[in-house]
Amino acid sequence: MESTLRAMKKVSEIQYKRQDLFFKMRMRAHKGEKKEQVRAEIKKGINIIAPAAANREKAISIATRKAVIKKRAEESKMVN
Repeated sequence: MESTLRAMKKVSEIQYKRQDLFFKMRMRAHKGEKKEQVRAEIKKGINIIAPAAANREKAISIATRKAVIKKRAEESKMVN
């Protein structure tokens, strides 16, 4: 009888581990789908979220230009 109880306990532990692994695998697939949905939603409404980010290249060039101008201004202050 004691060996039967140990076997039942071991079986329930194995069953729990398998259920947990199965759940994690399902959620991993769901997580990827959820990320794709969020990305699609952000792309759809990027103008609402950040108008400057709608045209990423333009925003990057403006930021780069501002950084160069700021750096030149700091260098000219050091020279004077």
